[in-house]
Amino acid sequence: MPDLQLLIKPSSGMCNLRCRYCFYYDVTQNREQKSYGFMTLDTLEEIVKKSLEYADRNCGFAFQGGEPTLIGLDFYKELIRLQKKYNTKGVHIDNSIQTNAYHLGEDWAEFLAENHFLVGVSLDGVKLTHDAYRINAEEKETFADIMATVELFNRYHVEYNILTVVNRRTAEKIRRIYAFYQKNHFHYLQFIACLDPLGGGAGKAGILPDAGALRAVSHRSV
Repeated sequence: MPDLQLLIKPSSGMCNLRCRYCFYYDVTQNREQKSYGFMTLDTLEEIVKKSLEYADRNCGFAFQGGEPTLIGLDFYKELIRLQKKYNTKGVHIDNSIQTNAYHLGEDWAEFLAENHFLVGVSLDGVKLTHDAYRINAEEKETFADIMATVELFNRYHVEYNILTVVNRRTAEKIRRIYAFYQKNHFHYLQFIACLDPLGGGAGKAGILPDAGALRAVSHRSV
């Protein structure tokens, strides 16, 4: 049997941030059913059981959103329990999660480290660039909260990387951002392009960078 990689959205499109450029939030507002709710534990068990029956050597469980931590820590504790229960073939399991890292406490940091999750932290550079678009539901800044979580991850030795959206602000300040990442010893970086809202027309949101700024990012994203 082949290796298996799964991408799971346990919180549907729900999120505790309201990033101004969020593609998924735009999608949920433009579809007939905005949210499919939280994944049930019965569904989780079926996924784990069938996946580990199918996979032969390696099986990866990646969790994304919306914001996948909204479903709660107990969901992921149950994930680990089910993986141990159904991994009768001794398949190598990788767990990963992409999170905005907003208001995650020591319980999350301890769990993620103890269970060897690879964590993607969404951070759009320095305070100036991050807070320009990544705001919470009350339209307040989130940079300080995310960096507090990063400090927790460092303390508990959570394995994480940084995911940065390439928008107009981050592209224009990429050298400053890259220096900040170096200073904070962020060794594993990902850069993804910002998308315009559905039906808005290319570049009309005023968030996308111009070609020159994009070239600056490509020279630094190593």
